Amino acid sequence: MDEFEKYQRAMFALFRSEGWKYLCEELDTLKEDIDKVAVVRDNDDLRFRQGQMNVIARVTNLPYSVEQMERDEETV
Repeated sequence: MDEFEKYQRAMFALFRSEGWKYLCEELDTLKEDIDKVAVVRDNDDLRFRQGQMNVIARVTNLPYSVEQMERDEETV
C-alpha cells in the first residue's frame, strides 16, 4: 500500500467518524456567525471573515476533495 492509499483510507475513516460529524456541525454554527455582514466593522474585518469562511469551506469540502483525488488517480 502506497502513501496515497494510506492517506485515502485514513481520511475516509475520519469522515465516517462521529467526531467528524460533530466538527462539521460546529463549523456550520461558526459559519452562520461569521457570515453576518451587519456586524462587519471595516475592510480588515471583512477580509478576515472571508478568510475564515474559506477555511471552513475547505475543511467541510474535504470529503469531496479526497473523492475527486481518488477518481483522478483511477484515470491516470
